[in-house]
Formats: sequence, C-alpha cells, structure tokens
Amino acid sequence: MTDTGTSFDMPEFSLVKGGLLYRMFRAVGLCGNDLEFTFRRVAVVVAITWLPMFILSVLEGRARKGADIPFLADVENQVRFLVALPLLLAAETMLERTLSPRIKNFVIRGIIRDADMPKFQSAIRSAARMRDSVLFEALLIVLVYAAGASFYSSMFASQASQTWYSAPDGTNWNLTAAGYWLVFVGLPVFQFLFVRWYFRIFIWFIFLFRVSCLDLNLIPTHSDRAAGLGFLNKCAYAFCYWMIAQGAILSGFIAGQAIHFGANPLAYKVETAGVVILVLATVLTPLALFAPRLIEAKWERGGEFGTFASRYVEDFDSKWIAGRPPGQERLLGTSDLQSLADLGNSYAIVDQTRTVPFSPTDVLYMALMTLAPLIPLLLLVFSLEELLDRSLKILL
Repeated sequence: MTDTGTSFDMPEFSLVKGGLLYRMFRAVGLCGNDLEFTFRRVAVVVAITWLPMFILSVLEGRARKGADIPFLADVENQVRFLVALPLLLAAETMLERTLSPRIKNFVIRGIIRDADMPKFQSAIRSAARMRDSVLFEALLIVLVYAAGASFYSSMFASQASQTWYSAPDGTNWNLTAAGYWLVFVGLPVFQFLFVRWYFRIFIWFIFLFRVSCLDLNLIPTHSDRAAGLGFLNKCAYAFCYWMIAQGAILSGFIAGQAIHFGANPLAYKVETAGVVILVLATVLTPLALFAPRLIEAKWERGGEFGTFASRYVEDFDSKWIAGRPPGQERLLGTSDLQSLADLGNSYAIVDQTRTVPFSPTDVLYMALMTLAPLIPLLLLVFSLEELLDRSLKILL
C-alpha cells in the first residue's frame, strides 16, 4: 500500500491548520486552506520584525557603524530573523504536506482495528481541539512579553558593549528606537512562533500516545521491518525544517560570540551536543512510544510464526528427507523448496523487526540536518584553503 492515503470516513489530522494565528493569516490572504503562500507569510513577518529594526538603525546611525556591534554586523539577530524565522514558517507547510497524509496509513494498512476506530477518530479530534486552543496562544503571548521583557532587561543592562539596540550603563539597558522594536515586537514574534512549535510537538506526542494504547494490528512479518509502522519514520522527517531552524539559531549564537567577543567556536561542543540531543529527543520520543507494542508483536506474534515455521519444516523433512513423497513426486521443480526459502526470508524479517519505528540511519540523518547550519562556522576556525586541503585529504 502507498503512503499517500485514500478516502475514508475519518477526521482530517493536522498539527498546523488551526489556532488564532492561522485564522488571522487566512483572513488577510496570507494562507490558503492547506497553508499555501508560504513566501507571502515569510515576507510579511520579516517586514514586521526585521525591516523596521533595519530602518531605525539606519536613521540612528547604527546600521553599519556607530556602535561596538552595529545592526548589520549582529550575526545572531540576522540569522534569527532572516534564517530561523522563515524556516519556522516554512516548516508549517512542510509538516502539513508530509505528515498529515501519512496518518491515514494507520487505517489503510489495517493497523487500527474496526473496534478501535472510534477511539482513533477521538484521538484526532482531541488533537484538533488542543491545536485550536485560543487560550493557549493568548497565554503564550502574555508569557513571551512578561518573561521576555524581564529576561532581556537584566541581560542588556549587564552588557559591556554598545550595540545597535542598547547603550547599557551597568544599571539601565537604555534601548534605542530599534531596540524597542526588537524587545517589544521582533523578539516576542519570534519567541511566540518558536514556543508554539514545541506545543505542536506536544500535541503530536499525546496523539501518538493515545494511538499506541490501542489494540494495534501489528504484523511482525511486514517487509518494512517495523510491523507495519515503518511509515512513522517519514513522519519524523516532516519536522526537518524545524530541525534546521534549531541548528541555525545555535549557529547564529556561536558565530556572534566568535566574531564579537573572540570566542572559539570549538569551545561550544557541549552546547552543540545538547541542542542535537534535545532536537532528536523531541522528534523521536513520540515514535518511541510504540516500542512496547513492537516488542510485543516481535515476541508474541513472532513466537506464533516460529511455531508455524516448525510445523512446515517438520512436514518438509518428513516428505522430502525422512521419507518418500507420495506418488514419487519429482523434487525438481517442486514449489516446496521455494516455499521453504520464502519461510526463511519471512523468519529473518521477524528477527530483524525493530523495537522502534526508526533506524540508526534515521537518527544520523536528523542529527546531520540539525548540524548543517553550523558548517559555515568552520570558516571561523580554518581558512577556506585549509578546509579545501583537509577535505581533499579525506576524500583522496
């Protein structure tokens, strides 16, 4: 069966087509029914966050110079608003087009039994209600303003450098006009979109937890070596833009510390490992909820298959090895040999069935996606000539 679904009576599953912001985007034409017009949303959000800060810093003479860290030299904020923020918005469209159709595979592949179909539909509706919560988004807005302002006030006031957004004196942060826009518009918008993604992944976790508690029809002889749940690893890849955004945020921070304060990028190995572990755990933990069911299918259903295989092998031995076939049946061309080989292949699949619906290769690919934005940092450690020389030595 394919991974792209068919039509049947079940509610539509979506982690992103709902909520106050989604309805606002639709109302002003920045979003279609299936989150089309990604470029429009990115352009408008960047125009609301980054563009006013640029204009104000130009007017204040802090765009290219006039401060220890002028606006255009502030790598961390440039990456935050021109790379990570667009990725968080584009990730919504990616998630909708990749994740939602694959949820139908629970029904298409017969994993959800007829008796549990109402519970499965209830889990989808429950996820939609959480996604559409206006209360959550309202509380999130309050949180990013209350906690964000408090956090940045102490951080800016303690800075020793004059920046495009503040001129701290050790006690007060002394925001510039561009700084006020950063603190009260730019950062809250970014933080709102950033934290909202973690809430969506929490909804995904709750949904898969409810599904994993059902009496699933898992087949250990399934060729995907995940008892029919092999499509779930593709669901994890639906978060790839979000993973890259996390790496971009870290890369921008490290680059800013290296360029403006002389920090060694290689000194941030622990922070880098922490971000990679956090991203992988966030994306893969929901899939790991199926581990008990896969283990159960592998051992219990696999044991049943082993019993069946033993009966077949015993009959084969009695017919072809220990005795003579009825009617002097010819060995050459018999289908019994092919069936025995097929039986062995099926048993190998049962033995190789994974205890989680993803592989070590999936983990590696997702880690590399998260780390990809950090590659340019190598230019802060090695010259381009050194990098090319080292790369050629490795390849050749």
